[in-house]
Amino acid sequence: MKLIEERTYEERLYIYSDDIEARKHFVSELEPKGWMVDNCWVGIDLNQIKQFYRFKRELTDDYVFNR
Repeated sequence: MKLIEERTYEERLYIYSDDIEARKHFVSELEPKGWMVDNCWVGIDLNQIKQFYRFKRELTDDYVFNR
Protein backbone atom coordinates (compact mmCIF):
# COMPACT_ATOMS: atom_id res chain seq x y z
CA MET A 1 0.00 0.00 0.00
CA LYS A 2 1.26 3.48 -0.86
CA LEU A 3 0.07 6.77 0.69
CA ILE A 4 -0.51 9.22 -2.16
CA GLU A 5 -1.63 12.25 -0.20
CA GLU A 6 -2.11 13.03 3.48
CA ARG A 7 -4.53 15.85 4.19
CA THR A 8 -3.96 18.02 7.21
CA TYR A 9 -6.59 20.65 6.34
CA GLU A 10 -10.26 20.66 5.42
CA GLU A 11 -11.15 23.26 2.76
CA ARG A 12 -14.36 25.06 1.81
CA LEU A 13 -15.08 27.54 -0.97
CA TYR A 14 -17.81 30.17 -0.59
CA ILE A 15 -19.06 32.79 -3.04
CA TYR A 16 -20.30 36.11 -1.63
CA SER A 17 -21.87 39.20 -3.17
CA ASP A 18 -19.43 41.51 -1.32
CA ASP A 19 -16.81 41.72 1.44
CA ILE A 20 -19.38 42.75 4.04
CA GLU A 21 -21.38 39.55 3.54
CA ALA A 22 -18.18 37.49 3.63
CA ARG A 23 -16.97 39.12 6.86
CA LYS A 24 -20.31 38.66 8.64
CA HIS A 25 -20.43 34.97 7.70
CA PHE A 26 -16.81 34.38 8.70
CA VAL A 27 -17.10 36.09 12.10
CA SER A 28 -20.46 34.56 13.05
CA GLU A 29 -20.19 31.03 11.64
CA LEU A 30 -16.69 29.98 10.61
CA GLU A 31 -14.15 31.64 12.91
CA PRO A 32 -15.70 30.21 16.11
CA LYS A 33 -15.30 26.71 14.62
CA GLY A 34 -11.59 27.15 13.88
CA TRP A 35 -11.74 28.16 10.20
CA MET A 36 -9.16 30.55 8.69
CA VAL A 37 -9.19 32.53 5.45
CA ASP A 38 -6.82 30.73 3.09
CA ASN A 39 -7.34 32.79 -0.07
CA CYS A 40 -9.76 35.28 -1.60
CA TRP A 41 -10.23 36.72 -5.06
CA VAL A 42 -12.73 38.54 -7.25
CA GLY A 43 -14.40 36.70 -10.10
CA ILE A 44 -17.58 36.43 -12.13
CA ASP A 45 -20.47 34.11 -11.29
CA LEU A 46 -23.65 34.22 -13.40
CA ASN A 47 -22.41 37.40 -15.11
CA GLN A 48 -22.02 39.25 -11.79
CA ILE A 49 -18.85 40.23 -9.95
CA LYS A 50 -18.51 38.15 -6.79
CA GLN A 51 -16.05 37.62 -3.94
CA PHE A 52 -14.63 34.09 -3.74
CA TYR A 53 -13.21 32.94 -0.40
CA ARG A 54 -11.44 29.69 0.35
CA PHE A 55 -11.36 28.77 4.04
CA LYS A 56 -9.38 26.03 5.74
CA ARG A 57 -9.09 24.46 9.15
CA GLU A 58 -6.73 21.90 10.54
CA LEU A 59 -8.05 18.36 10.71
CA THR A 60 -8.08 16.76 14.13
CA ASP A 61 -8.47 13.15 15.20
CA ASP A 62 -12.12 13.95 16.03
CA TYR A 63 -12.73 14.79 12.36
CA VAL A 64 -12.50 11.14 11.33
CA PHE A 65 -15.13 10.07 13.85
CA ASN A 66 -17.48 13.10 13.81
CA ARG A 67 -17.97 13.90 10.13
